[in-house]
Amino acid sequence: MITCRFNVLALVVLAVIPLTAAVAQQSASDSCENIDPLVGRECISRRMEAKERRLAAIYPQALAAVRRNFARFGREDDRSDPDYLVRSQDAWKRFVANDCKVQAAFGGGSNPSISDREMDCYEEALDKRIEFLRQLADGSFGTG
Repeated sequence: MITCRFNVLALVVLAVIPLTAAVAQQSASDSCENIDPLVGRECISRRMEAKERRLAAIYPQALAAVRRNFARFGREDDRSDPDYLVRSQDAWKRFVANDCKVQAAFGGGSNPSISDREMDCYEEALDKRIEFLRQLADGSFGTG
């Protein structure tokens, strides 16, 4: 009886180990860490391109949601006019580009380190904007 339980337990453990290793390997590849700096920058660039595609995909959804809400409630408050979101998106892009340049440049260091800080700043701003637009699109913004 003990041998049978041990064999079942051993099979379960042996089945879980490769799965855990695969998850760890996937997480490591998503993080772009502990690799050659040039390869790391390429990895980060691919990750940011995916986020930019996500931003481009979620923006029309958010704008459509804002338009629907404005059609229903616009008489109550014209600050919810969808034109503000359009202008906000354009202004956000310019602001983030300039702000991240400034934040990165005034930290000093070599050109690659300045570029890395600029990328980090831009990626963080992308994450926040995607989350904001997602909340507008699904109606969860301001409900928590």
